[in-house]
Amino acid sequence: MDENNCVKTKKRKRGGVIPAIAAVIVLFIGLCLLLYPSVADYVNSLAYRRDIEEYERQLNQVDESEREAMLELARDYNARLLERSDRISALDMDWRAEYNTLLDPFGSGMMGYIEIAQLRIFLPIYHGTDETVLRSGVGHIEGSSLPVGGAGVHTILSGHTGLPSAKLFSSIDRLGIGDTFKLHILGETLLYRVVSKATVLPEEVGELRIAPNSDICTLMTCTPYGINTHRLLIRGERVIDSGGSATAGGSAADGGAGNVDGVGAGNGGSAGNSGAGENAGVPETELPIFPIAAAALVFIIAVLVVIVLLKRKKN
Repeated sequence: MDENNCVKTKKRKRGGVIPAIAAVIVLFIGLCLLLYPSVADYVNSLAYRRDIEEYERQLNQVDESEREAMLELARDYNARLLERSDRISALDMDWRAEYNTLLDPFGSGMMGYIEIAQLRIFLPIYHGTDETVLRSGVGHIEGSSLPVGGAGVHTILSGHTGLPSAKLFSSIDRLGIGDTFKLHILGETLLYRVVSKATVLPEEVGELRIAPNSDICTLMTCTPYGINTHRLLIRGERVIDSGGSATAGGSAADGGAGNVDGVGAGNGGSAGNSGAGENAGVPETELPIFPIAAAALVFIIAVLVVIVLLKRKKN
């Protein structure tokens, strides 16, 4: 009789241990899934930062006259693009072949990078908008003006929203009228101030037309979040100072446009006199401390609770 009771007691203890271990494993898996977006975004942000730093490093080795020649080719392309009525719908093979060679000094497809300081967005800009590009950074829409500024320019940049592994353009809906963003292209910095926001259907392209005397950059992403039936368009107009170059002040991080005398197309020249090595650079990527710490705390508490329950069962 005593032997039977002993066997039953051991079974009860064993039966209590297995569910407790299973609960810890399930909790661990759940926390991993919970942390995945934050950690994956951090890892991808490091990759974007490395790409930008490598771009700047290589650009420092390019002679200023070579950079200016590349910019001039892009301006000529934009002037000819303005004459085409089918530029958004389709470009023929010859145009596409030329397009892919412009603003690509190192053969990586990277034109430069976009900075939205107040949202801590620093992303490479690549030619085209195929899925590989949009998972690697921001895509420049073929058929829109190349991002070199000047009259009759409308650059359109597209980025993903809602990817589980990277934020990319997920937060650009927080940009308000008057906020600014910058494009860093071949050592030049182009500053744009947000002047309008619109939500349109994918087939509605009226907002994407090029106006002859404007200098515009539109940021585009899918919306609503997770549904993606429409497109959010955030239009920025080029900001120039009284000297005709882009002002360095008034980033979105400062909450305003800075000391600016005008907004408009300006001349067809560069965005300023900043050399390739004079950009402020990309700040350190912040580790998502809070979600990791919170998840670790929850896991530790859960393990402690399981240990206490097991000790009680033993007693």
